[in-house]
Amino acid sequence: MKTIVGGPSQRGTRPEWSKFGLIATLAVLSAPLACGEPLEGLADDPTPLAFVRVRATGALASILPPGVDPETLHLRAAIVWAAVPSPSPFCNEHGMPFGLGPPSEASVTTVVDAGCRDIFGFVPALVTATAPLTLGEITEIAIDHLPTAEVLVAAPEGIAGAADGRIAYASLVIFDDRNGDGTLNLHHAHPHLIDPDAHGPGPGGGGGPGSGPGDDPGEGPGGGPGDGPNDGTGADESDSSDVVYGASFSTLLAPHTRLSFREGSFAMPYFYPMIGCDAPPQGLSTISVSGLPTAATCAPLSLADAVVDIPLQTSETLSEVACENAQGRNFDTETVADLDQPWVCESGSELVIANPPGACRNVTVFLLRGCWDKASCEKPDWDDCDKPPPWWPCGACEDLDKEAGKATGKENGKENGKENGKENSRENGK
Repeated sequence: MKTIVGGPSQRGTRPEWSKFGLIATLAVLSAPLACGEPLEGLADDPTPLAFVRVRATGALASILPPGVDPETLHLRAAIVWAAVPSPSPFCNEHGMPFGLGPPSEASVTTVVDAGCRDIFGFVPALVTATAPLTLGEITEIAIDHLPTAEVLVAAPEGIAGAADGRIAYASLVIFDDRNGDGTLNLHHAHPHLIDPDAHGPGPGGGGGPGSGPGDDPGEGPGGGPGDGPNDGTGADESDSSDVVYGASFSTLLAPHTRLSFREGSFAMPYFYPMIGCDAPPQGLSTISVSGLPTAATCAPLSLADAVVDIPLQTSETLSEVACENAQGRNFDTETVADLDQPWVCESGSELVIANPPGACRNVTVFLLRGCWDKASCEKPDWDDCDKPPPWWPCGACEDLDKEAGKATGKENGKENGKENGKENSRENGK
């Protein structure tokens, strides 16, 4: 199986600007340690830098799934720092609400609804602290250390006044610690693939021996059965059994309260934007935000003065608060698509399918012609245009070739027009 991983990981990579600007560069914070000298002053239980206080509101019994006994819950409150959102190209183009994106056909809208998370939603990166929670009572979550480079975001180079400024935002989350490990385990969205026999075997069969670099020699990402994001079973299992029942910040499109940490100047207005508000206070604070991202009203409070009330909600409403950025993966047609799920042909050589319902929405992309590490390339790493599998529901690559020809023709026309214009100008000048 040939696999391409697209989209930045939130660990150890530099994020890029997203389509609507929710992004920036991660800063690297480091401090030299003296070699050979024992570290002093580090205790097993460090004194907290601060406390953030939260309180769950609402009736728990009214939002629990049928059959769940409230007495069996292990409720905790967590600080969950935000990631730079990294939606898939398909969702980034078609998933904008309020008619902000281009008009979409019904089939596209169906795939978006089933496979694309809220473009303006909170995306988690890191859980740093939790505390046991009792309903109706104030819970204090200790902050033992400041946010790390993993979640600190700086403005891109070239932005005035951005050299020394970094910002981090967090949601305060109420969850049922189902596995009892004392923390909120984040979910990962996996590509959904099926047994090739379900639609008849495509070329090479789905989930077969890979031909990828890494542990296995070959031409592209991959591996043998069970070695990679798909083992041929098509499972889209959740990575976490924890269930979210409350979040102070789940989307930019609803009033919310976020935990903020700022250091230095503030030049990152498009990272979870609250345009219209003053810059967040220096250091740690909570900010209550209402209105739209482009016309917001904000009320900052110091941690000493704030108690964040978090309304309880159904787990279905808040499941994506615990869903990390999906790592987009393209597949060639040696892997078989599950056509029982909503799908749409973006072109003759590109098929986009929504993953089955689960904790995290995602889409899986199949290409007849593609390359390993780019959305497009002059020389593809594979080209199955001459031999599409029997299950392939889209058109042919000729559709793309025709479009490419039109684009080339237009460009040539422009260039010829420029040359003719120059020539005519010369003649007229003579």
